[in-house]
Amino acid sequence: MFEKMTEAFRKPYLQLSVVDLEELSSHSIVLFDHFLENKKFYKLMLSSKVNVNFREKMIKKLVQLFREDYSEFTYTEVDPEINIKLFNTYQVHGIIGLILEWIDHDFPYSPAYMGDQLIHILSFYMKKVVINKVDD
Repeated sequence: MFEKMTEAFRKPYLQLSVVDLEELSSHSIVLFDHFLENKKFYKLMLSSKVNVNFREKMIKKLVQLFREDYSEFTYTEVDPEINIKLFNTYQVHGIIGLILEWIDHDFPYSPAYMGDQLIHILSFYMKKVVINKVDD
């Protein structure tokens, strides 16, 4: 299954050396299609009832794919105070979290929607965060 996941992961950029997010189609991101097509398998293997550390193995494999395949991310704005390696780690785990959340909540959105959201999220630049006040 990890081989099929790897094929789906790499499909949008097999023939490319650089991926421009502004030109990437959400339909070309077939990784979400892979998870949906194998829904029963992933729901079973990621459930708390199965104790084979599949979640950790899947996360490790996805991190490996990002690290091997993406030599560098380019940014519209770079803060010199940010360690780019740590920022890339943050992004990779954010994408994996997005996938796991989608699976854990029983695939509430279409793969195309998820691909579109992923493109927008990767292109997003956050300047401020509003904090909700919590009464103790």
